[in-house]
Amino acid sequence: MVNPVSEKGYALNAKISAAPVVSAGTVQFGNALPLAVIAGPCQLESRAHALETASTLKEIAARLKIGLVYKTSFDKANRTSSSAARGMGLEKALPIFAEIRSSLGLPVLTDVHEIEQCARVAEAVDVLQIPAFLCRQTDLLLAAAATGKVVNVKKGQFLAPWDMANVVAKITGGKGTSSGGEREFVPVLARAAVAVGVAGVFIETHPDPDNAPSDGPNMVPLKDFEALVKNLMAFDALAKSKS
Repeated sequence: MVNPVSEKGYALNAKISAAPVVSAGTVQFGNALPLAVIAGPCQLESRAHALETASTLKEIAARLKIGLVYKTSFDKANRTSSSAARGMGLEKALPIFAEIRSSLGLPVLTDVHEIEQCARVAEAVDVLQIPAFLCRQTDLLLAAAATGKVVNVKKGQFLAPWDMANVVAKITGGKGTSSGGEREFVPVLARAAVAVGVAGVFIETHPDPDNAPSDGPNMVPLKDFEALVKNLMAFDALAKSKS
């Protein structure tokens, strides 16, 4: 069998073998394990905001005894409008990510948009995320995989679910106005996903989503986060029950 090769010379495995358990720091994700969550605000707004939000989420996760990976983006490069807020940028973000990991002990996830960002960002976070619009960018996927960090790929809205197999093959081979949303559907869709059995859920949350610089309509108010996750944990326990 000959493995396909990209134009840049990276070997691509045609045979995909998914890991049964994926570890991000101390947090484990697995279809047979209790539910874990990836949660945080859409974008990195300030050091104080990030530390406060991450601290609150850590306290909630400790009370619920659920694994938590903190997420936030240093650059929302795919905003609908060129005038929309994009975040603090890479240089200011890296020390904040490192501080969240060291002072709070939380694994951190953030997006990468360019090949050159991958190695630098990997030094400060536990998970590199590929935005949905970039999920088929071969060289970006391979650069992220080459860091040895966990890679979380958001499925592009333009791809059928089964087309993501090609995205996974690339990674395993490499080792305007504003957009809207309706947050009232988050609990319903999350419960539906958890009910069929998943390893984890990705939830954007914010202390004041209506005044957030981006994706406010999609984010769950932080005050509602604990109750939502507690409810999802109950669904998860039922879905994974052996009885």
